[in-house]
Amino acid sequence: MISLAPLSHYDQVTCFSLPGKPEMELTVRRFDKLHPEISGNKWFKLIHWLKDLPAYEAVVSFGGAYSNHLLALSAAGRETGIRTIGIVRGDIVENPWLQAMKQNGMEIHFVSRESYRQKTDHGFLQNWTDKLGSCRIVPEGGAGLPGILGAAEMVQSDEPFDWIVLPGGTGTSAAGIAQKLEKSLSKVLCFQVLKGEQILQQELRKHGFDSSYYPNLVFNADFHFGGYAKSKPELIAFQQQWIEQTGIPIDLVYGAKALFGLYALFLEQKLGNKKRIIYIHTGGLGPN
Repeated sequence: MISLAPLSHYDQVTCFSLPGKPEMELTVRRFDKLHPEISGNKWFKLIHWLKDLPAYEAVVSFGGAYSNHLLALSAAGRETGIRTIGIVRGDIVENPWLQAMKQNGMEIHFVSRESYRQKTDHGFLQNWTDKLGSCRIVPEGGAGLPGILGAAEMVQSDEPFDWIVLPGGTGTSAAGIAQKLEKSLSKVLCFQVLKGEQILQQELRKHGFDSSYYPNLVFNADFHFGGYAKSKPELIAFQQQWIEQTGIPIDLVYGAKALFGLYALFLEQKLGNKKRIIYIHTGGLGPN
């Protein structure tokens, strides 16, 4: 489905600065260029969830009305012939994401926000398997150990960087990368895009991954800008300046928050003396 080039093929060196501030040089691993819809970390987190799937089995997963995870899953289903089903949080709506999912052949089922909160409960899942027949249930965002295993493929075990930086909504990608780099000198810095303490660590523990065993993995929850999908004028201005200077598109939900946080830590000299930095572009640019 996706023929992956050597990882260095996706690396682009760029520089960024705000007016009157020092310039930060970093490498961007542009996984946003992998595929128009299955881009960023979405493909990597799906690899092992879709592996060895019986021909008769559907794949069911969860997300909001603007879920790039569901969009990627629907495109993967289109290209492989796998039946895909999306359980979408909230009222029935239409938008370019949902239209693209449907065009890719995904079945969409809307559920109330209250019901959606039960998405990991056995009874809730059993009810859907009874309705839909034989299916493989993939957690929201491709989370879980198969997602972690796939995310590890975004890096080499001996990356020549001091810091590997990325945003996190479930922590799955950061966990996979940290696991792969466990024996290296590289550190993984994950910027949490949700509001709250220890959210990613708690989410990972639910899936059997204890981040406390990985001292190379650092979480930062200071740049959520109010919570998931929330924004502020300074973040929007940063996103626009980043795109104008580098020509690399980023989204407001994930990418802009992580890069804003990274630049802030760079200015505050909180990255130490070792400053060879690579940013993992996790996609999130939508159906366009």
